[in-house]
Amino acid sequence: MSPLALLANTNPSIMESMRELYERGEKKLVSLYQDLHDKFVRNIHDLCLVDRSIELGVSDANERREGLARDFLDLITFFNLEVQFHAVSQLHLLPLEKVTRTRLLHQCYYESNELHSEYGIRLSKLCFEKLEYANILEMLKIEPSYKSAGLPPLIQHFGTEDRISLCNLVEKGDPFYVFRGFLIDEDEYVRKGKKIDGLDYFRQSAGMGVSYALREDVAYYFCYWGLVFGDTSETEIKVASRQTIEDPFETVPFPLWTEDEFILYNSRILSKRIDESRKKPIVCKFLVDPKQIKGFNFIKGESELNLLPADLIIDRYQIASSKDIASNLLSCKRRSIKNIEDFQGCYKENGVVLWMTMLDNKKVYIYADAAKVNHEVRRIKNEFLESGEQNSHDALIKVRNLFLDAAVEVPSDVNPVVPSLKWIDFIQGISNDLQPKSGNFYAAE
Repeated sequence: MSPLALLANTNPSIMESMRELYERGEKKLVSLYQDLHDKFVRNIHDLCLVDRSIELGVSDANERREGLARDFLDLITFFNLEVQFHAVSQLHLLPLEKVTRTRLLHQCYYESNELHSEYGIRLSKLCFEKLEYANILEMLKIEPSYKSAGLPPLIQHFGTEDRISLCNLVEKGDPFYVFRGFLIDEDEYVRKGKKIDGLDYFRQSAGMGVSYALREDVAYYFCYWGLVFGDTSETEIKVASRQTIEDPFETVPFPLWTEDEFILYNSRILSKRIDESRKKPIVCKFLVDPKQIKGFNFIKGESELNLLPADLIIDRYQIASSKDIASNLLSCKRRSIKNIEDFQGCYKENGVVLWMTMLDNKKVYIYADAAKVNHEVRRIKNEFLESGEQNSHDALIKVRNLFLDAAVEVPSDVNPVVPSLKWIDFIQGISNDLQPKSGNFYAAE
């Protein structure tokens, strides 16, 4: 079931192209394809063997399976989604455990950015409609440590938190709520029927899919994603970015944005998107029986659960305002940041403030006492707004020197260059015990 073997069998011209490359002396390229094929076959072989080891109770077998599953994903995502689909659709022919087969299929689904395409839809059905499901509680309990997967600290923390929460909900067995955010046309209805129509009132008609979230702010995030990056059907909408949106506040560097400014700016952008797309952003709350859960994915910070729309009951829904989307966007993004510079809306006038810059060709972070820079920062922000220059060199140098003069030390138990819970507490807290150290900075790892 190697993707390369499938390509060769379904498209004879592939083999002819390989022969031509080889005859032209491109032996290294042909060798690379052969090596990829061999690695894939070896990976599948080893997955089948490790499943037998798990049956026999070998101590490190589960850990080895997770490593092989990650290798499988690395290998198969080398190919386009059509080839991936045809390859994984043959997994049922192999002597794999249900848990292993489910994990491999779901990994392909979670990594795809083409789920609305023909093969994305077919992959979704293969993963969540036609599969003989493994026990979700069993899958939750064998889910590897997110730390061992090399994930950033914040995603590790919140991924573990979501997994524990879902374990508790599944073990308890009572229905609970999940959320989904989506866009609908102005004349579409979320519910299949009215109250007088009985059960159809509780069934979903528009915005259906198989991905839902434990956390409500994730649903708002996907309204944002749909408005800014998603398919807008008949209306072509440009991606909202600092290059395509003319808003005066874009001239102000991100580290100087407060939470309120982040929310206000994004509210304006989203309001434009809603008007231009003629779509309604919807956040819907559903009641779900835990026995109906088909899958989960907590390694992207999206608290994702997979369910079939027919198994859900609509509790309520609302048309999301641009301000509500922007507010929830901020909280959702902060749970999944990988780098310090991803933390937006971080300027807090009664605490510690942060500036990122280059010194001696190295990226550095400067932490400063807000009380000592607030007045000058307000003036500099006004200069940016009045000049309309996004990257005024002189103004950026002023900010850097201002922060260096008011620099403070980061507590010894907080990593100053990697975002974590302690780091967020430090950067968002109101501190009266700052240790000044003029000229202090921390080089990125």
